[in-house]
Amino acid sequence: MHSWRGELKPGFHDLMALIKRSTLTAEGNLQIFIAKRRYFKGSLVKLRATGAAS
Repeated sequence: MHSWRGELKPGFHDLMALIKRSTLTAEGNLQIFIAKRRYFKGSLVKLRATGAAS
């Protein structure tokens, strides 16, 4: 299991890296995902900063 706190290992640092590793899948209208990826990335950063997902 990956910790939400601390430094991220290579391959776990970005949404696109997670998709490349097949840890995350994006289905459906990918244009919407790409257009809103900054929101998703920001949400993950906030979760990591607070430790809410630990």
